[in-house]
Amino acid sequence: MTLYSAVVTTGIYCRPGCGARPRADNVRTFDSAAAAEAAGFRACLRCRPYRLAGSPPWREPELVCRAVRLIIDGVLDAGTEDELGQQLGLSGRHLRRLFRGHLGMTPDQEALAAAAPDLPPALAAAARAVAAPAHTVRTRGLVDMA
Repeated sequence: MTLYSAVVTTGIYCRPGCGARPRADNVRTFDSAAAAEAAGFRACLRCRPYRLAGSPPWREPELVCRAVRLIIDGVLDAGTEDELGQQLGLSGRHLRRLFRGHLGMTPDQEALAAAAPDLPPALAAAARAVAAPAHTVRTRGLVDMA
């Protein structure tokens, strides 16, 4: 169980592990962030304790791996990146950002690479370049793909 600590003199509550070091006699503990806020404390701007409860259940690398598995299973054959993101609890934009950061390509580009694993690298790069404008048209809703 996570205990939140609140400092009486400042009116701020923190999550465990925060870098703030208050005096022990000024600290009260709470079972939840909501209980600390109900007692009149506000969230620490350094550790932002309210972010713990709503964080995704997976860390970024695991999230990207899970998305790649779904792509290999064919989720993007009939769906969009936004729908894939919703399955993982993210927006499509954030999913694309994670993919670019970890893999250097978007989920659509990964789907292309997964669909044709035996292509020579130069041909695979050409296929991604051709698919980029189509991806832009599809994600911006300019063409109905139904």
